[in-house]
Amino acid sequence: MILTIFLKELKDTLRDRRTIMMMVVIPILIFPLILNVFIGISSSFEKDAANKTITIGIIGEKNGFISNTLSKTPDQLGKCKIKFYADSASLIKDIQIDSIQMGIYSSKTFEASLVEKKPTPIICYFNGTDIGIKSRAEKYISYLEEKALNKRFKELKLEPSKVKPIVPLYVNIASDKEMLGKIAGGILPYIFIAF
Repeated sequence: MILTIFLKELKDTLRDRRTIMMMVVIPILIFPLILNVFIGISSSFEKDAANKTITIGIIGEKNGFISNTLSKTPDQLGKCKIKFYADSASLIKDIQIDSIQMGIYSSKTFEASLVEKKPTPIICYFNGTDIGIKSRAEKYISYLEEKALNKRFKELKLEPSKVKPIVPLYVNIASDKEMLGKIAGGILPYIFIAF
């Protein structure tokens, strides 16, 4: 009985040309077009973000390892400016208002830990709603880690596997609502266009 009703409805549906157009032809044409546009726009935003000069807030010594190393960052990682902060609250506030794009916090014992050849954590703050900023932050932290490793290799004449100078922690200060809004804002328009 159910199979008979199903076959009858399927037959009626396949007879109507407009229904077939809406169910099969339009999605086959529209969705690849929408995906191409979406990929093109996102890669354009990421390229712009990678070329943008960002300001990095630093809580730490003004002539310390982090500030000296980041001031000599190669252009392949993207251009950056450095701004110093006394506390993390003002640093986070400036990231939220986009006065700076990322912040790096190192403890007061950071320089001493490097000299003593101990692993030392640094915290990297960023706003996850800024396109491409997390990958830029990861590149800068990797650059710092690479420079610290190279310095230790020269001093100790050790293998790379024996030294781990920096333990980065990435803290996304964007709220869950902001992250959901970013994701939904990027997807919903394409769904509405498709329908």
